[in-house]
Parts: sequence; structure tokens; C-alpha cells
Amino acid sequence: LIYGLNILCKGQAYQKVLLIFKMCDLNDLGYITRKNLLTFLSVIYSIIYPSEDHLDEVQVYVDMIFSMVENSDLLTVTNFKEIVYIQPLIVKCFQLENNLQMGDVSIGPKTIY
Repeated sequence: LIYGLNILCKGQAYQKVLLIFKMCDLNDLGYITRKNLLTFLSVIYSIIYPSEDHLDEVQVYVDMIFSMVENSDLLTVTNFKEIVYIQPLIVKCFQLENNLQMGDVSIGPKTIY
């Protein structure tokens, strides 16, 4: 927990992206399902906007993300790394914009697991 918080607060962009992926990959299978991402983003939305119900909006967002990959049922870490920087909700939630503004747009090592 402490390690994860440290990465979210002080880590490089690629470290944050990998941590976010691992948080969404609930069963540690190396991919994210639509349901996993929907659950994760619903929780994020409820934290950012606690007084509103956003399930329909989050569902549209998840569908849009999955439409950007060939296999529309699963997101691999490679797919996720390619998509994450162009999705404003993910960038905003995890303060990746700070890294992007500082010029750190690298997504880190190619070997993840």
C-alpha cells in the first residue's frame, strides 16, 4: 500500500501507468476486462463527484476505450499504455498531466512481467 501511494504521489509516468493497470487487473491475469475497468472507473468517479451517479457515463467511457483496441474484450498492458495518455479522465485522476507537462511522456520499459 505504501509503495503504491508513493508511486502515485512521486513516481514517473510509466510507473503510475503500470500501477493503474495492476489495480484494474484484479485477478493478475495480464489483462483488464470491461467489467474490471467499469468497476475501477466507477469508484474513481464516485470519489471525484460524490454527489452524482455516473454509471451510464462511465459505461460509455469504457466502451469508447475498448473500441480503440483490436480485441474489444480485453485490454493488455500494451493496449493500456497506448490509450492511457489520450484519455483525459485517467490522466487527470492520477495526475499524469504533471508528468506530461514536465516532458515525461515515456511509457517505460517494454518488458512488464
